[in-house]
Amino acid sequence: MKKNYNFILVNILQIFCLSAFAQPTNDNCSGAIPIPINNACLNGPFDNTGSTQSYPNCTGTATVYDVWFSFVTYTNAQKIHITGLNNFQVDAQVYSSCTGTAITSCINYSTLSSTGYSLVGLNSGQIYYIRVFNDYSGNYYGMFDICLPYTPSGIEDNELLENITLYPNPSTETIKILTPDESKINSIVLYNSIGQQMEVIENSKCEVNLQKYTPGIYSILLNTDKGFLSKKIVKE
Repeated sequence: MKKNYNFILVNILQIFCLSAFAQPTNDNCSGAIPIPINNACLNGPFDNTGSTQSYPNCTGTATVYDVWFSFVTYTNAQKIHITGLNNFQVDAQVYSSCTGTAITSCINYSTLSSTGYSLVGLNSGQIYYIRVFNDYSGNYYGMFDICLPYTPSGIEDNELLENITLYPNPSTETIKILTPDESKINSIVLYNSIGQQMEVIENSKCEVNLQKYTPGIYSILLNTDKGFLSKKIVKE
């Protein structure tokens, strides 16, 4: 009988601890946090503390606790890296909409944190949603990083990587962007070190004014007539 009391007490304590945390803003798909596509990989750390289960566990029957993120793809392929911190193990699924079905099966933490998972057959310009949750074999809650590196779609994108120049970088004021004569920049999106969008520069003059921003590492996403390109810049 004593063992039964202990079992009941442990379960009550677990329920109390899980309900004691406030739900994160991205607990549901509608509150998904946008993740920029860039090679700086400075997004996070994030955590799923206080989250609930949106969909059934795709690896078994155990309850999992998920949070949501979104991204806009600029090519038909995208690699996803998610790395758990302090031995936290996270799995993921990708959805084409908040009300749609998953376009991937369960993506295991070992793939996400090592080689990364490659999505293919995507529609350029569409928003996709990533559901991140604890692996059933590990802890309920923990912290993790997400990286969505830029994936070139062809030879033209590779040429852009080689030929676009940013100077001076680092800079205290303005960074100029030098492009090949046949390339045109339509807009520039500036992100801070944790992936927050700071500014969108339309009808670009091929420069980024950093005077009003604090020193640190930033990334810019260039929208050109030959494709998209991400670059890291530094404000001194």
